[in-house]
Amino acid sequence: LWLGRDSFVRFSPTVSMRQMANEHGTDTSIARKLARVARIHFSRQRLAAVGPKLPARQDLFNKLLASKAIEKAIEDEAKAKKITLDKARKNATDIM
Repeated sequence: LWLGRDSFVRFSPTVSMRQMANEHGTDTSIARKLARVARIHFSRQRLAAVGPKLPARQDLFNKLLASKAIEKAIEDEAKAKKITLDKARKNATDIM
């Protein structure tokens, strides 16, 4: 936490467990609900601060290379430049 350059700290109002117990009771279902609400709250806070998860870069490249449009472009380049399909695929991978 302290070693990062762009640390972000968020302060929020506290939640009194005693007040929650007095208002809603001490049933285990209430405790589970409070834990679930807290988990959702903190996951949303994290998503707002960090942003959505990005796909793995190599997986994205592999899916792009497997698409019909890219495969056709690779075949066209191989024919136009008179090179093998493997070399054309390597060129496409290098470009990405």
